[in-house]
Amino acid sequence: MYHLLVRRRARRIFQRLSDGDWQPILDGLAADVRHTYAGDNAVGGTRTSVAAVRRWFERVFRLFPAFQEEVREVLVRGWPWNTVVAVQWVARGTSPVNDAAFVIHGVHVARFRWGKVTEIQAYPDTEKFSAHLRQLAAAGVEEAAAAPIEG
Repeated sequence: MYHLLVRRRARRIFQRLSDGDWQPILDGLAADVRHTYAGDNAVGGTRTSVAAVRRWFERVFRLFPAFQEEVREVLVRGWPWNTVVAVQWVARGTSPVNDAAFVIHGVHVARFRWGKVTEIQAYPDTEKFSAHLRQLAAAGVEEAAAAPIEG
């Protein structure tokens, strides 16, 4: 039963992201969270505070203002004091500068302790993310070429 509830929660969170609402994620983070997004680009890097994760989400939604995330699979292992959740997803959207469509696949792995997320590791298709960010930068979106948000 516990694993079923966690799977439902994960699916709801990704649906809220598709609606542009990342606040439920921030509300569920432990104060000492570690958030890593693979890639050497403006959305890559590691953050170790809720404030830094908030700044990261703000940037992501400026660079990718409209996208839909489809959850393909959710796997849950462990118990409330040490739960690991893996979510396989596909994000679809259009570029804010030229309306070009993009499709990006990825996996998130999160660790929960007593309902709070202590760690998130995201593994998107970094080449597609980087290519999209290069297009935005070439179109004059300076933030697309910015250093990762860390700290």
